[in-house]
Amino acid sequence: MHRHLIFLFLILLLSAQQYRLVKVKVDKNISVKLPSDFTLVPEGDVGTKYISYRSPIALYSNSTKEVDFSVNFSVSKWQSSDLELVQSFYKSNIANLFDNIEFLSESIEEINERKYIVFEFTSSISEAQSVLRQGASIKKYYYIQYTLMQGSVMIFSFSTPQRIMNEWRSAAGEIMHTVKIK
Repeated sequence: MHRHLIFLFLILLLSAQQYRLVKVKVDKNISVKLPSDFTLVPEGDVGTKYISYRSPIALYSNSTKEVDFSVNFSVSKWQSSDLELVQSFYKSNIANLFDNIEFLSESIEEINERKYIVFEFTSSISEAQSVLRQGASIKKYYYIQYTLMQGSVMIFSFSTPQRIMNEWRSAAGEIMHTVKIK
C-alpha cells in the first residue's frame, strides 16, 4: 500500500508544472516575474492572439503559445477614490464578453504597495459567437488585475485554456503578485 502511495506521489510531483520566474521589464515603469519560457509576442502576431481595438503594451506567451500574459490600459478616466465603482464596471464588462462565466474569486488587494481589483474566472464563448475557431467553443481561465494609474486603468491579464487551468492556476496568482509599477 505504501509503495502505491509513494509511486502516486512521485507521478504527481513529476507531472507538476515546473517553472522558474524571471524578472521582465515591460516598460520603464512596469516589471513582472514571468516563467522563463515566456517570450514577447512579435508585434505582427499580436492581432492573431489579442482581439481588441487597442493593442496591448506587451503580450507574452509560453513556449506552446497557449498561455498568455498581457499588459494594457484603458482610456477611461477614473479618480483614485472610484476603485469600487471600477470593480463593478469591469465585472459587468467581463460578464458581457462571454456566453458563460463562473467567477472563482473577486477582491481588492494590495500588491506591492498598490491597490488592485482582482478577478479570477472561467469562461466560454459558444460556437455561434466563436469567429476565431470556425464554430468551436472557446473555454478559458483568466486571472485579471486592474489598478488606477494617473486616471487611467492598467490591466494585467493571465489566460490559459481551461483544459490546462489546473497546471497554471497557482502560477497565475504568483505571477500577478510580482507586478510592480513605479
